[in-house]
Amino acid sequence: MPTMSTGAWLHATIGPYRLIEFVGAGGMGEVYRATDQRTGTVVAVKILTGARASAPLRARFRNEARIHAELDHPNIARMLEYLEHEGTPAIVMEFVDGETLEQRIRRTGPIPVMEAVAWATALVEAVAYLHRRTIVHRDIKSTNVKVSGDGVIKLLDFGIAKGPGSPALTADGSVIGTLQALAPEQLAGSPADLQTEIWALGVVLHEMVTGRHPFAEGDPEGITSRIRAGRYPAPTRVVPSLPASIDTVVGRCLRVDPRQRYPTCEALRHDLRQLERSTGPHLVAVPRWPRLRAQLPLIGALTAASAAIVFLVAQLAPGPTEPEPADTPVPAVASESLATDRPAAAPNARAVTINTLNGPAEVWQNGTRVGSTPYVLQVPLGEEVDLVLRRDGYRNEPVQFTVTEGRSEYNYVLQAAPKPRPISGLPIPALLGLAWFSLPWRRRARPPAGVTETQDRPALHGGGLNTEARIVIGTASDPGCVRDNNEDAVRVVRPRDEAAESAGLLAVVCDGMGGHAAGERASQLAVEVIAREYGEGGDPGQALARAVRRANRAVHDAARTDATLRGMGTTCTALVFRGGLAWCAHVGDSRCYLIRGGEIFLMTEDHSAVMAMVRDGEISRDEARDHPDKNVISRALGSHPDIDVTLWPRPFVVRPGDRFLLSSDGLHDVVREEDIVRLAAEGPPDVACRELVAFTRERGAPDNVSIVLLAVPPADDEALASTRSIPVAS
Repeated sequence: MPTMSTGAWLHATIGPYRLIEFVGAGGMGEVYRATDQRTGTVVAVKILTGARASAPLRARFRNEARIHAELDHPNIARMLEYLEHEGTPAIVMEFVDGETLEQRIRRTGPIPVMEAVAWATALVEAVAYLHRRTIVHRDIKSTNVKVSGDGVIKLLDFGIAKGPGSPALTADGSVIGTLQALAPEQLAGSPADLQTEIWALGVVLHEMVTGRHPFAEGDPEGITSRIRAGRYPAPTRVVPSLPASIDTVVGRCLRVDPRQRYPTCEALRHDLRQLERSTGPHLVAVPRWPRLRAQLPLIGALTAASAAIVFLVAQLAPGPTEPEPADTPVPAVASESLATDRPAAAPNARAVTINTLNGPAEVWQNGTRVGSTPYVLQVPLGEEVDLVLRRDGYRNEPVQFTVTEGRSEYNYVLQAAPKPRPISGLPIPALLGLAWFSLPWRRRARPPAGVTETQDRPALHGGGLNTEARIVIGTASDPGCVRDNNEDAVRVVRPRDEAAESAGLLAVVCDGMGGHAAGERASQLAVEVIAREYGEGGDPGQALARAVRRANRAVHDAARTDATLRGMGTTCTALVFRGGLAWCAHVGDSRCYLIRGGEIFLMTEDHSAVMAMVRDGEISRDEARDHPDKNVISRALGSHPDIDVTLWPRPFVVRPGDRFLLSSDGLHDVVREEDIVRLAAEGPPDVACRELVAFTRERGAPDNVSIVLLAVPPADDEALASTRSIPVAS
């Protein structure tokens, strides 16, 4: 069956069910509203997309059906049957006519506390039911919980659930689930269990009563550090009218140590019911002081007496006196906050945290030290913040931003100051040569012959061949198994005529960040600008670096002019081939690999906090590969008006049979280098790209996956040179 686009099953008939409305798509399938033509009953039909391409996906889909079929609970959507239509598996379920919690929160804001507690209790009862059957849902989040039209909570989507007899569908150490709902131990590689589900339930409860996700506030790249530290705003800080006991319940769910959380769903349900009884039917907040309720009559009497006294004094007092001079000094209050002279209760004030991910730093303002990180300040919305972060041995880091409603945390990674270490007795050219061979992206102790020798010239089919005209290209970009949207972008521009040959062949991979719309916009804008600006010509390396810098400016300016795009950014890795040579420029943690002679070489170095630790000798390169903070990047397009672009120090000599692979971190975070070379070293590049994506999805694919594979034909293999390239954007 040919590949079908999203929503392509609309109006099709599967068994007795006619699909009448496309509801949505996830990592494994598409969901439609359908009618049973025999009875007229409205149902939901989930169809596995791409079923013929991946046996592991089919096994996961069958596992979902097997688990779901065993369940019978009023707060879990019922499964009706499992069937296959022309080889395509489908699950037929009860159709829940309503909206997800995420949709409800987006539409109305925080859910009233009594309603939220009642819904949370129903959800906890559903999860407790699963746990009694040794089933772990593994993806509890607001988008997987629906509220029916009559107000009944329904837990959905058992696509990654695990129960007795479930096959091993993920590799050991793989992280399964949605990042925002993952518990700290899952980020360290521990599997999902009953305690991680308690954590996820706490996240959902916090989101319901505040209208905000507890860990999603702030820079997208800082979310893992916030989760590991258990750092989130208490519900009553976000919504002061909430009862204080909400903080207690959420706080026990979101303990970093799993042993300190609720031991079972039953224990959590007990406290939720206590909270439900204490708040009462009129949404009265639980008193913050134990004796306050008993003191209310006395407080009322004192208030009335005070009002009477004030009235009498006002009647007997003499006329108004002269006002104090306008320049009467105000007593100074020492504080480490920019807002020390502002009213604490300013209606538009926002708490903003400035943090440094690789150790504390001093915070300076106008030449004066005002505090140290983590640094919290109260600033009105729309006001500019201008600070400098300082630490001995590191470059000063400017902090400049405008306070907005959608962002409350700003994370920075300080860059180490250069430390020149002259070596006496060696001429400058020799020192440059040592620096080249000591670069960390040289994976092997001894590089393959010809990789860096300047006298080595291209020898493709006897020489004289236009290298970029013969390169075979494959591309792939996939949302992965967890995310519904794809924030990656790829672009390949091949010369169309002799006039364009001077520019060469360009390939770009970008990985956006900043949320659904912002991340997609950042990556797409970056590839568009690079593709357009690189064609201006000139030295290929300098032209490539210039194009990337202009893309950075475009992303930065777009974020400043559109409030909905504030905080967006993207990584970027771009590669150019011309005349048998290659140039590479990159920013962030997207990568470029060289596959030569059955071996793989990492040709770029991640701009990340972990790689800085490797350079400083704090951890080894092997430790960095599995470090929990490996995705915390220190550089991205759009983060500053100007950006340092890392460019290969000299052109790279391309040899027959070479393959270059550009990838977003969705690939190399999940797939190890030995598997990359196994799948990509031979065969048509477009087939290799599809196999790499399928291999990544087998391991859970928690992030978007994007790949460009460029194959230089071997000198003795004309077949590869004639292989059709897949269509690419130009």
